[in-house]
Amino acid sequence: MASVHVCVLALLAGVAAGVDVGGPSVLLLSCLGIIVFGLPHGALDMALLRHSRARADLGVATLLAIYIVVGAAVAILWWLAPVVALAAFLAVAVVHFAEDWPETDSRFFGSGLALGIVFAPALLHRAEVAKIFVAMTGAPHAASLADIMLLAAPLGCVVGLAGIAALVAARRFDRAAAAATSLAAMIALPPVLGFAIYFGLFHSPRHLRHVLYDLGMPRLRQWLPRALPALLGAGALVVLLYRVRVSLVSGAAGVGSATFMALAILTVPHMVVPRLVAALPRWRSALGSPNLPSSRRVSATVV
Repeated sequence: MASVHVCVLALLAGVAAGVDVGGPSVLLLSCLGIIVFGLPHGALDMALLRHSRARADLGVATLLAIYIVVGAAVAILWWLAPVVALAAFLAVAVVHFAEDWPETDSRFFGSGLALGIVFAPALLHRAEVAKIFVAMTGAPHAASLADIMLLAAPLGCVVGLAGIAALVAARRFDRAAAAATSLAAMIALPPVLGFAIYFGLFHSPRHLRHVLYDLGMPRLRQWLPRALPALLGAGALVVLLYRVRVSLVSGAAGVGSATFMALAILTVPHMVVPRLVAALPRWRSALGSPNLPSSRRVSATVV
């Protein structure tokens, strides 16, 4: 983790010195980093559900079908109402990233940190954020979401700083450093690069460690074969979205747009399906089916 802090601090120093870290090549590498380093923890969702699927009598095909249906619903929303889908994705991201900070012992501080991290890019890069949103949706009025982020970001940063102070007070110096570094990266670095660093080097590794512990697969050769099909599928989804939206924006900006759309389509099933599967035995019991097999808890780390 310390090496990540050094990397971020070096990038911030480069920005302060006038080094251009926002070119097309950096954008493409950032998108690649989001896929390669950010998605592995979600790629193991199916394995984790099979391992602890609440004994809800759901086979692999059924679980996969639920994932596909939820993801397809999100994709349809992007097709029919892209600005609404984008706004929903931002809200989901805040909820999702709030779960990264349980050490604050406060949902308020955790949510504030997440709000600050997600909305902070608009503070110094409002125009670039607006450009990304317009490219993702094909709707000029999507730029208004960047204005909303700009208005909400200061509140999130203030609460986030209070959360960092709470982490320091709890002597969780490692988590306080991670929060401070993440917030600084999202404020100062280009939006896609800042997000790639947070998502790929902070969020994903944290959750991946929990998932691998639950699955009992600490070694790369144990879990990579299970994660690889999902990662390849995510890459194919990015290519497909890029091909579909190339008429709107091409080049590195088009790849960035497709990457974030794919992330949105994959994030909602990643959050919703494990909770849905965990709730099925309770729903069946409430409907008058008490003789269900005993259930095992679906890990809270699959979020």
